[in-house]
Amino acid sequence: MPALAAAGFVPLAAWLRFGIDDAFINFRYAANLAAGLGPVFNPGERVEGYTAPAWVLLLAGLHRLGAPLLGTAHVLGIAAGAATVLASGALAAALAPRLRVSAGALAALLVALHPGVLFWTASGMETPVFMLLVLLGVAAARWPAAAGALCGLAALTRPEAILFGTGVGAALAATGGRRALARFAPGFAGPLAALELFRLAYYGAPLPNTFYAKVGLQVPHGLWYLWQFVRDGGWVFAPALLALAGPQRRTAALWLALVAAYGAWVVAIGGDVFAFHRFLVPRATTALLLLAAALWAASLRGTYAYAWSAAQGVDAITATLRPLGLALGERAPPGTTVAMLSIGALPFYAGPGIRVIDMMGLADAHVARAGVRVPDGLPAHARYDNDYVLARRPELILMAPPGAVPACARPLTAAAVRADPCGAASWGRVAIETGLYGRDCPAAPPPACPYVLPVQIDLERPDERVRFEGAYERVSVLPKIGPINAYRRRDWLP
Repeated sequence: MPALAAAGFVPLAAWLRFGIDDAFINFRYAANLAAGLGPVFNPGERVEGYTAPAWVLLLAGLHRLGAPLLGTAHVLGIAAGAATVLASGALAAALAPRLRVSAGALAALLVALHPGVLFWTASGMETPVFMLLVLLGVAAARWPAAAGALCGLAALTRPEAILFGTGVGAALAATGGRRALARFAPGFAGPLAALELFRLAYYGAPLPNTFYAKVGLQVPHGLWYLWQFVRDGGWVFAPALLALAGPQRRTAALWLALVAAYGAWVVAIGGDVFAFHRFLVPRATTALLLLAAALWAASLRGTYAYAWSAAQGVDAITATLRPLGLALGERAPPGTTVAMLSIGALPFYAGPGIRVIDMMGLADAHVARAGVRVPDGLPAHARYDNDYVLARRPELILMAPPGAVPACARPLTAAAVRADPCGAASWGRVAIETGLYGRDCPAAPPPACPYVLPVQIDLERPDERVRFEGAYERVSVLPKIGPINAYRRRDWLP
């Protein structure tokens, strides 16, 4: 049954595949690394605006050999997702020997059918590879050296894996003593130490820039994020607690403790901004392995349709940004500087000749560290410094179309999403996590006073525009480039 579940999972994920904007941030780093420019977003600017070093390195190596980045990411992600389905079935059968066939089939099916697993496997992100590595790393605790290597590789893929590796190491020390810990530690700590030395030498910072841009104590939104996961079908994992009364209770206790610690971390940082619980999906596989029996959640009805519509919506955004990126890369003078909010697909297709100012700081050290922090802001969307952007005098500042930010616009924050999910969804229903796929919002026209990111509201304030419109003018078309919504510096033309 696990093999059949994996075989069915592959065509579903391949049919759904899309490229979410954040995946293209990794692709730009990988493309620049493959071209000999180093792991940079803009040539010459050493800013670590990615959180998946092993994934970027793998993509860069394959791209250097001629593999296309998006297609390669899809192949690797779908293969990892299918391997997770198989591994889940095998490990569940091992954990529940009396229900070997049933437990293995159930776990494999639940992983394969989970909409979040399917969605993120098809996204072009590192999530499915991380999910597989964490699952195998925790499951390999009987073999400390192998567990250390897998946990170390998982930590190079996503930093959250440090929590799991630390937990596995502590469990090994408690059950196997110093000898087991000594076999585990080199594979886990060695790669992390090497990465940290490289990070300090190359980027001059102890943590990735994304940490400074994203991480802050956002417990209210994190609790809301966790509740969305539970409400939209996550409650099906509750029977995993029954494993504490089973024959593998010590193993179950370890896994559940790691799940709880990781959940607390996700709550503390406020969760994620995207739909389908990206930060919680990797832990779903661990919980599923502990189920000896479960009910398929009726509350999951409709989420597959939402997954399809969300994937198509994200792909439509990418399809809109791609022509502009290609036009800028081919026709704008090399070295043209463009400030923008979405720094994925457009910069990737524009290439390294276009320098990008990330107005929300993921790939900009100043904004991430010294920018204005929006109180209770959306994760990864809560930093900006428009004065700094204007001081750098970019040739173009990409913004929303005229009229999209009226004077009555309301700030799009985490608090707004929690309080008014349907109103906030008008800003980005296909991408923003509002729990909508459990209960559709009623059809309604766009609000007269929409929710808009604070960085946009600040730049479009009348007093702010008076300050910079002497040097910039709003344009909707540029010679050689074509349609564009931007402020153009008046002394520049492509």
